[in-house]
Amino acid sequence: MTCGPYRPISLVVYQTRLSCVNTRASVSNAPHLKPNLKVDIDISGAIDESDAIRCVLRKSGNEGIIRDETIQVPFTDRDEDSSKLTLEGLFDWNLDGEVSMWWPIGYGQQDLYDVEITLLSKVSTSDSKILAAYLNRA
Repeated sequence: MTCGPYRPISLVVYQTRLSCVNTRASVSNAPHLKPNLKVDIDISGAIDESDAIRCVLRKSGNEGIIRDETIQVPFTDRDEDSSKLTLEGLFDWNLDGEVSMWWPIGYGQQDLYDVEITLLSKVSTSDSKILAAYLNRA
């Protein structure tokens, strides 16, 4: 077949969704090298249907949960347009002693972590995203 869809098409519909998720990993200056992870989230749609946001940090490959936190959606940060909510630094974790740094080849391990963000509505899960993150000193 040279044109047209060659795979099944699915239509996913959300009333509320995670429109943007951004992870910001940082490490303090030497000699301390303390890792920190911040998560920024944009929610779009029927925000009133949202109840909470859950963030889970685990080592890649589902090797166990490092950090798990659920926060109620703060409606005070809402834009004038009630269909969008921007939450900067909603999760701000000091991960000293809980994670390993990512090192260049030949200098140490290259540990990757999965950050799973789940938007919980009053009834069920509305949306979920999984992002990869690593902690290194730029």
